[in-house]
Amino acid sequence: MDYVDDRRRNVVREWIESLPRHVRTMVRARLNARIDMAAGQPILGPPQIKVLRGECEGLMEITFKIANVQYRPLACRGPGEREVTILMGAREHSNRFEPPNACESALARAANIHEEGRVVPHDY
Repeated sequence: MDYVDDRRRNVVREWIESLPRHVRTMVRARLNARIDMAAGQPILGPPQIKVLRGECEGLMEITFKIANVQYRPLACRGPGEREVTILMGAREHSNRFEPPNACESALARAANIHEEGRVVPHDY
């Protein structure tokens, strides 16, 4: 699933479209490949998905690298029992997420999906 904002815009699709043209297609393909690999697994885990701790507790990151850039879209479980929702796009640089408030924003969005059902099927 992909998160949609209060205007019903798919924020995952918008994030991908905001990337430089020369990496946009690769990011979309790598993200979709990670999702497809994880979908076939009985338990979510590395290397496709990493469960986060600390200030990001309750979130997961989908991990992949393109041209030395560490892409880390943030996700959570739900809204359904066997569903995962991608909440936002992020990157990792020097062991920190970009944007700097990524965990805070993703956790707020995670609360919204359970309260308001702000999701749509993932946009492949």
